[in-house]
Amino acid sequence: VGVTVAQTTMEPHLLEACVREVLNDTAPRIMAVLEPLKITITNFPGDQAIDVKVPNFPADESKGFHTVPFSSTVYIEQTDFREVMEKGYKRLTPEQPVGLRHAGYIISVQNIIKDGNGKVVELEVTCTKSDVAQKPKAFIHWVSNPLMCEVRLYDRL
Repeated sequence: VGVTVAQTTMEPHLLEACVREVLNDTAPRIMAVLEPLKITITNFPGDQAIDVKVPNFPADESKGFHTVPFSSTVYIEQTDFREVMEKGYKRLTPEQPVGLRHAGYIISVQNIIKDGNGKVVELEVTCTKSDVAQKPKAFIHWVSNPLMCEVRLYDRL
């Protein structure tokens, strides 16, 4: 009911857009992986993890940063990798490298490790600093030293 007391109907996506706009300014960002695929970086620079500064709000870096460890073992979403390159696919493939968001590195697949059923369980990759390599088509999110947590996924109300 609006100001004129007339009943109106609104599409749910309009409400979702308003919620998204509020959350964009109030909810700090984190990186999470729901269906992990293990990535081992064979030429990782150094023996210990590197601290990476990640903005809490990418659109407004003045709202602060948090640090995320970056080590020789990271996890990405299983959907961010395909063995066979398809037209329009801009994620990691054996022929196509991708950047790791906020880390400053680009990874390229060297070896694919599968289980007994033929499912990909791990990738061995090499990394290159993003300032010396050609810019990749995409940057993907990742986690290193992940924490276990409960995640609730909500669809449309």
